[in-house]
Amino acid sequence: MTPAKPRNCSEVRVYSLSDLEAIALRYKGGVSLWGPYRDAEERVWLRSAEIVERYEVHPTWAWDRRSKNGSLTQCENALRWKRIPNPDKGSASKVYAFLQEDVERLLQQEKTKNAAPEKPALPPETFEDRERRALKFLREFLADGPRCSPEVRQAARRERIGRNRLHRVANKLRVSLKGRRFRHLPLWWCLPGQQPPSHPGGDARSETAEPSASLDDSRQPSGLETAFNPSPLQKAILKVLDGRAKTADDLQFSLRVDRRRLYYGGTPDGKGGLSELCDRGSVQSGKGKGIRGYYRPDRPPPSRF
Repeated sequence: MTPAKPRNCSEVRVYSLSDLEAIALRYKGGVSLWGPYRDAEERVWLRSAEIVERYEVHPTWAWDRRSKNGSLTQCENALRWKRIPNPDKGSASKVYAFLQEDVERLLQQEKTKNAAPEKPALPPETFEDRERRALKFLREFLADGPRCSPEVRQAARRERIGRNRLHRVANKLRVSLKGRRFRHLPLWWCLPGQQPPSHPGGDARSETAEPSASLDDSRQPSGLETAFNPSPLQKAILKVLDGRAKTADDLQFSLRVDRRRLYYGGTPDGKGGLSELCDRGSVQSGKGKGIRGYYRPDRPPPSRF
């Protein structure tokens, strides 16, 4: 490109507009002015800059998907490449070029693989819809009987129902929390007319069920009542208290158990420990009787006097 010769010193150099556009296209776009390269078989080979401009991919897209040695082996899903002369810098330098048919084939595969299945557009859920859904869930979940608190919360979490909404609909259904006698025992969510089970595997009792026996009648022996079968921990407690009185700290040290296991046996129903023995009368507290600690009424400790 040769500029026009100025007539005098005050005149400026003038260039052709087509030459300026060619220079801008060459240095701004990075694409050769000579077009894509074709080999002897009339196959088109594209450089990385041409692939980026044509297909709008990442600059390293073709380089990351190139084959190992330039040719495709069996079952290899990659781009064939070779080095071609660079028309921008002369025939001495060479650049990497990739086969156009391989580029289009990989782009089509990625487009098909990443295409998400079309889902019908659902209307946005309103506050009233979420409240009705939570109300229906809790009513159906408690229809078969009371459920413990961890089960209710986990099921509500799976249904994407928050804690505040769960308690709000529970108040609308007049759900009551019952059954906790000790801190380690769970709470039971009960609908009106339901009662928590007497043990974790028991059935829920309703208010219309037959009235149970009174406390005095339950203490009377019955031929249908099963014999008391103490747990291994209770047997150890009875053995330690045979003719002796022990405090809770002494029992805990002798049996090598913690305080909760000592009293409740480590079971969900709170049975199998010292508390059950005290309820049955097998072990009594010596408070107010001149005895320090727990003792067995059938095998009391020797009197001091």
